[in-house]
Amino acid sequence: MLMRIKELYGKVRLKLITVFTVIMGILILFNIYSNVTTNRVSNDECIWMPVKAGKDSVVFKFSNVKEGGVTWQAGIREGDQLVAINGHSYSDALDYQALINKMKEGELAEYTIIKKGETDPVKVKVQIKKLIIYGQFSMMLFAVILLFVSFITYLAKPEGLQQKLFFQAGFGMAMVYLPNAIGNLSGPGFLKPGDPFFVILMLFWLIIVSRLPLSIFHFFSIFPEPHKWALDKNFKKVLIGLWITYFAINLIGSFGAILGIKIPGQERALQFPLIPVFINGAFVSGLFLLTTTYLRNKDQAKRRPIFAILISYYIGISGYIFTVFLAPVFGDVVYNSPEYYMPIILLVLLPIAFGYSIFRYNLLDVTVVLKTTLVYATATLTLGVIYLATVYILGQAVGGVVTEEYRTVISGMTFVFLALLFQPTRDKFQDVLTRKFFPVQFATQQVILDFNQRLPQIVGFDTILDALEDIFQNRLQVNLCSILIAREGNRTETVRSCGTDEQLSGDIFYHKENLETLIQQRYSAGEKPVIDQTNARYIFPNDAERLAEAGVYTILPLITNKKLIGFFLFGLSYTGKQFGGRDLELMITLANQTATSLENARLYEAEAEKVKMERDLELARKIQQSLLPVKIQSLGNLSVAGDMIPAMQVGGDYFDVIRVSDSKMFIVIGDVSGKGLSAALYMTKIQTLLQIACRETSTPAEILINLNKQLSNVLDRTSFVTMTVALFDNKKQTVRFARAGHTPLLIINKQEERFVAPQGIGIGLDRSGVRFAELLIEEELPLEKDQILVFFSDGISEALDERGELYESERLTKIIRDSADEPVEIISEKIFESVRNFSGKAGQHDDITLVLVKPV
Repeated sequence: MLMRIKELYGKVRLKLITVFTVIMGILILFNIYSNVTTNRVSNDECIWMPVKAGKDSVVFKFSNVKEGGVTWQAGIREGDQLVAINGHSYSDALDYQALINKMKEGELAEYTIIKKGETDPVKVKVQIKKLIIYGQFSMMLFAVILLFVSFITYLAKPEGLQQKLFFQAGFGMAMVYLPNAIGNLSGPGFLKPGDPFFVILMLFWLIIVSRLPLSIFHFFSIFPEPHKWALDKNFKKVLIGLWITYFAINLIGSFGAILGIKIPGQERALQFPLIPVFINGAFVSGLFLLTTTYLRNKDQAKRRPIFAILISYYIGISGYIFTVFLAPVFGDVVYNSPEYYMPIILLVLLPIAFGYSIFRYNLLDVTVVLKTTLVYATATLTLGVIYLATVYILGQAVGGVVTEEYRTVISGMTFVFLALLFQPTRDKFQDVLTRKFFPVQFATQQVILDFNQRLPQIVGFDTILDALEDIFQNRLQVNLCSILIAREGNRTETVRSCGTDEQLSGDIFYHKENLETLIQQRYSAGEKPVIDQTNARYIFPNDAERLAEAGVYTILPLITNKKLIGFFLFGLSYTGKQFGGRDLELMITLANQTATSLENARLYEAEAEKVKMERDLELARKIQQSLLPVKIQSLGNLSVAGDMIPAMQVGGDYFDVIRVSDSKMFIVIGDVSGKGLSAALYMTKIQTLLQIACRETSTPAEILINLNKQLSNVLDRTSFVTMTVALFDNKKQTVRFARAGHTPLLIINKQEERFVAPQGIGIGLDRSGVRFAELLIEEELPLEKDQILVFFSDGISEALDERGELYESERLTKIIRDSADEPVEIISEKIFESVRNFSGKAGQHDDITLVLVKPV
């Protein structure tokens, strides 16, 4: 079990370290920003000196009151006693400091004090100032630069002892400020003693920080060359023993504070006085060891990089010594003379000097990381020098043969010719270098470049797959490859393959959430989402063994715009090895380009299908519109106008005017739940049933009851229909109507407007029909001159504007009342125009239907 854990850690070590380093760097940078902007320390230019007032009590006396400072100006003098700040009294100066830290610069704090020699407290106002603690700022900047430089060197050679120790020192220095960084990021109260997260964090923090002084000392004992005693086999054991002992001392001293348990001597949390002492001691020891290494080494070439580090080291130490020991002598405490404490920032020169020497003099084998960049940069630089030299020589030659009159023109032409020649020459030169230094990658790169050139001419999903199969099988000579395309239900289908047997036939299922997690983790760590045999079971839990038995070693997801298109499955390359390094990077590039090409091909085919669908929908729209009344004729003195505008090409709203005799007509308006094609199909069937049901002797209630019976077995369980059926009798001058859950009938005349909403539920909600018939009520109303009856769907009253506000019936009523004397056709047009203008860019969200009836 332990071996498997070690093996697993070995495989993911670099990835974990990268993630932790990135997180640490961000946190420390945020902490630096916070300490110089939002979380600067408040300063009242004095010291609160704790003085024992009894066995268990402490009072605070003002000391080092800066003459002319804000506390001095408030009337506070040496020896005065602090009782409270802003009404709060504490027994710990850190609590007072936390209180004023929350105040803004220039804000007035109320200090309650007792003047020296007096007994009554008085209140004074002290203006708060803000202060940057240069020591903390410098050390955090030192830590983040050291972290960056050490991480780069570690990437160059992760297995090297010097690189490991150097990175441990950089990571450890950053870890020193981790609790403070998290506190600034999350705010007060996030880290509480005793909480599981706090305990785990502090134990991890103690392990790393306790190791820090020993890592620094160990590093300098072997950098740049090891001291003899550092090679002794017992040296490492001694260091491990010291680490365990030092960790135990720190843990015992802070045990109660970490767990939130009150233990005598551990009243305040997170006080580790030995940590800065040991870290400082390690750096002083490092300076001594580096100096002795420099002095004993007589080779000037080897001394040069050490000298650069030593100079910055001594300058930084000098700044530190001045700040700690001399600044209080020449100036005052940091709160009164912060400028004297600025030289500590010189410590930042040390990690900068390390970075300079490492990259300038190739220390710690950084060449491994920079090799490819240096090869191509050198090639470009060399060609550039040759180009400039050629231009100069030709210019001189032209000047000796051509007269002054034509010299400028010919020189210009020569310059342009050579400039055009430079880029292709450089590309060919780089190809030669690639073939020379990276022959395998060169072959792969040529295949990919060829595919990229062919890609714009390849049209069609299947054609792209055929081209890929040819590349893998014939050009790259991969012993095994498959192309999987993602389908619904976390399923993939093998669409092309080469060198495989029946083991990879059929569907292969993947775990979507695990794949998304893996991709996110890899991208967060700056890595590529490659799946190999070690994590295939995590992504393909049911098919991992089948993939391994088939000889699949490398799996590349095809992703574009965060969408999974499929997978590439590879066995071994033609070299007989797994894809890795530069080869793998190029195959990942091919996978990304393939994903984009396949998605574009799929979108093109989908767009073609969409165009065909839109043509069909347009035809359906025309058919639906043809079923609506084309020209509505008046019935006696009743003037009628109506229209329906679908939200999509076809809609679920419906209206009809069915004349059953010379004196009677039915007006029907309905709305199928939902919209689009399915709703339109239902409404087409309803229209046919209504044409049959509306007879001269029929009543609106009878029609709706019969319609509910006929549609109950047709409508699916999630659909229903709201409808109003009205019978107008011109002889009796009445209208009888029933409403199956539809919007109320709006009646407007010169005196008033009112809604008439007889009881009724939607068609299809009661499939038995009993409850539907019981609840349905039919009303009869007289028709009056100058009256307008408005039948409408909720697409009007519930229309939304860009702010999400409803159109509502008040706007509808106002338009009708303002236009009451105009023909109903004009009123109808104004209503539709008003709804369109109201919706604006928000667009139409629902079908809109309107029928107006006006006795004249």
